[in-house]
Amino acid sequence: MDMMGRKTLQRHINMWLNSSRTIFSHAWRLLTNFISSIVRNAKVFYHSAIMLGILFLAILLFYETFRDSGIVIESILIPQELHSRGYTPDVVARRLRDSSNMYLVRSILPPEYATFGIPPKNVDVEFSASGVSLKSLANYFRDLLGRNDSTVTGEMLYHYAENKVSVRLRLDADVIFDSSTHDSDSEIEEMFGKAGYELTKRINPYILATYHYSRNEKSEASNIASYILRNFTSSTLRVGALNIQGMILGSFARFDEADQYYRSAVKIQPHSSITYTNWCILRMQMGDFEGAVDLCLHAVQLDPNVSAGHTNLSAAYLGLGSPNFNAAIEYSKNAIRLDSNRVSARINWGVALMALGKTEEAIEHFSQVLAIDPYNFNATLNRGSALAELEKPNWESAIQHFEMAVELDPNSADAFKNWGYALKRKESPDWDLAKEKYRKAISIDPNDASTYSSLGLTLMNQLVPDWNEASKQFRKVIEIDPNNAAAYFNLGTCLINLEAPDWESAIDHFMNAVKIEPDYSLAYLNWGFALANKGDPDLDGAIEQYNSALKFDPDNTLIYQNLGSAFVDKGDCLNAKIMFDAASQIDGLHREYTCPLTN
Repeated sequence: MDMMGRKTLQRHINMWLNSSRTIFSHAWRLLTNFISSIVRNAKVFYHSAIMLGILFLAILLFYETFRDSGIVIESILIPQELHSRGYTPDVVARRLRDSSNMYLVRSILPPEYATFGIPPKNVDVEFSASGVSLKSLANYFRDLLGRNDSTVTGEMLYHYAENKVSVRLRLDADVIFDSSTHDSDSEIEEMFGKAGYELTKRINPYILATYHYSRNEKSEASNIASYILRNFTSSTLRVGALNIQGMILGSFARFDEADQYYRSAVKIQPHSSITYTNWCILRMQMGDFEGAVDLCLHAVQLDPNVSAGHTNLSAAYLGLGSPNFNAAIEYSKNAIRLDSNRVSARINWGVALMALGKTEEAIEHFSQVLAIDPYNFNATLNRGSALAELEKPNWESAIQHFEMAVELDPNSADAFKNWGYALKRKESPDWDLAKEKYRKAISIDPNDASTYSSLGLTLMNQLVPDWNEASKQFRKVIEIDPNNAAAYFNLGTCLINLEAPDWESAIDHFMNAVKIEPDYSLAYLNWGFALANKGDPDLDGAIEQYNSALKFDPDNTLIYQNLGSAFVDKGDCLNAKIMFDAASQIDGLHREYTCPLTN
């Protein structure tokens, strides 16, 4: 409220207080005279009763005047942080009643009624918007329009079944605003009307920032957050704006800038669990899961009764990997204890069970999520993955789950990638369709090295390998991830299988693979094979690499067999026999070979 508004309000309050003194002064005189008249003369009772009735009518009129024209708070939304510390609606109501402030509060709401919360199913309910309900906004409209009557009303209805928000403001019988959330990205200014938009921006711009952010209108949300930071001193509004900016920058992978916004928010409100939660999510986006765990733990310590905090902490522990899966499960349990319908926590629980090899238990958790929310994308995708990881994989059911996941989210690269994997692994592989799904995943996320790798392996393993096309995929993997030892190994393998093998380049790639992973036995094996088969064979070098492979994989018959062949080529029949016999002892197969002796 601006200075002029405050002065006007104070003038009205002073006027009402003076009026009340006058009214009660007259009331006391009338009451005294009334009692005296009863004593002196009973005949005046009827006349006095009429006067007393007029007195009560005047008092009632005073109250009604105050109620209609005074400070009316339509609804107070209790923040989650206060609610968890014991500030329930009853406590807040009692404190307001005990205060001397002349406020009329129509409703006090718990945090579940937040602006973008979900009301009870199939019920149209009126709920608050960050402490300023639409009816309060209607009062501001009334003042703006210069109307002193109380015919302006406002309401905000959430239609759960239709997933639609309807907002109405009415003046007398004429509708001054009546709109439903549009399917298109229409501006909120157009929806509210310019006056309403600017008024909301002055009263509580955070409502507009969160509205735009919820609709993925990040530029608009960022602009309003910047407006808050420039024009408001309220710590709550500033912290909210800093969080909005942090989330937006994080979504654009501008992690360092986002990190600074959260640091600024914590300086203003050191005990804001929401800031620590969002900061934790940012660190997970950055791949800093240790930092994420620290931040999420702090958020949970500040507000242990918020299910979302425990859910995020379970996700951070999942990101850390082994041996943190049991911790992820424990925090998922905490989240579900606080909110039995917290499906994201149950999904985290299932993912942790999969990582621990408890696939059937994981499937049960994903099934429970789907019983609550049949169209939950993450539960559908993960249940499909679990079905593919069973001891006896159910490939057809897994494929159905991945197909459903794609219907739920056509832009999910993971869904297409998992679908491709199931198609090539089922009993009768569909290589062409698998490649199609991998290529679709790449078109959605061209920076995921693992998808190029999966496509490359599919091209290598199909009935008629396409070594040249496969090599292109592994080159792309190396471009994205230069420290990917498997990509160097697979690229080298493609090059030695070309119609005109590129032995020297293959050798370089196998060398790179073992530099990254010194115990990569298959890379030593193929390195030795390339040395033994190139234009000018290096048999001693080949034997050296085969022995290195044997050191890390002593039961691999192929290594013994290649060593035997290298000794045959050298004419060392004794060592050739030793190697072939060693291979036969492992797999029980007899090997025929001819070894010409050399002098």
